[in-house]
Formats: sequence, structure tokens, C-alpha cells
Amino acid sequence: MTSRLYSFTDSRIPWVAGLSMLTAALHGGVTGAHFTEWFLYGLFFLVATATQFVWGGFLLLRSFEMKAAQSDPFPRVGNSRMEVPYYWAGVIGNLLIAGMYVVTRTVGIPFFGPEAGEIEGWDAFGLITTTLELLLVTLLLTILTGHRAGRG
Repeated sequence: MTSRLYSFTDSRIPWVAGLSMLTAALHGGVTGAHFTEWFLYGLFFLVATATQFVWGGFLLLRSFEMKAAQSDPFPRVGNSRMEVPYYWAGVIGNLLIAGMYVVTRTVGIPFFGPEAGEIEGWDAFGLITTTLELLLVTLLLTILTGHRAGRG
């Protein structure tokens, strides 16, 4: 039997997926409050919540599927060309969300809405969520570095 290369098998993937779904839950918790401020603020949080949850859930499912395939003599899955772009989507998406938090606390809410230009206050909830997003990004970048070095 020849050895096969499987995607989405890094041991850190469940942590990344869990962080993504946790940040989604945290964003979901404040979505209603943002809808009361302005519809598009709420919509931003709703889209962020759904995207982070679905992205993390799919990552976790792919990881489980690939791990199961390793012991299957006739696996239906194998190496995926979408693994690295999928990780980069997570890096970019989470950096954009974390960056938006920092911008709204330092420069002000950009462009739109009734509070455009206003600087929001720093809060523990937002700082925790942003820290989790940055931890997720760090884990993804270490996984990507392993891929580039040929260890992935």
C-alpha cells in the first residue's frame, strides 16, 4: 500500500476550528445590540457570526473526515488543493474583523451609519474576542509555515 498525503490533518486544526466557532458565538451574542444601533451594524455582526461559525465547523468536519480516511483502505478523500486557500481565507477574514475592532476604538467607526466617525470605547468582551481571533490567526500561520516548509 502506498503512503498518501492527506489534507486538514494538522493536530492544531480542532483548536483553530474551536476558536473560530467560539468567536462566532461571542459575535452572535452582541449582534442584537448592534441591530438596535443600525441595521447594517447588526448585519455586519450577523455575517461575521455566520461566516466564522460555518468556516470553523467545515474545518472541523474536514479534519475528522481526513483523520478517519487515514485508516480506511479505500478512502473517498485525500489531498485537497483547497486546504491552503481555506487557511488563508481564515487568516484574512479574522484579521479584517480584528482590525475593524481596533479601528473603531482608535480612529472611529468608518464610513457608514449614524455613528460614523465616533470612537467606540474599549471593552473586555471585545478585547477577549479580538485576542481569540488573533490567536486563531497565529495558529493558522504556523500551520501554513509548516506547509511551506514541506512538513504539511
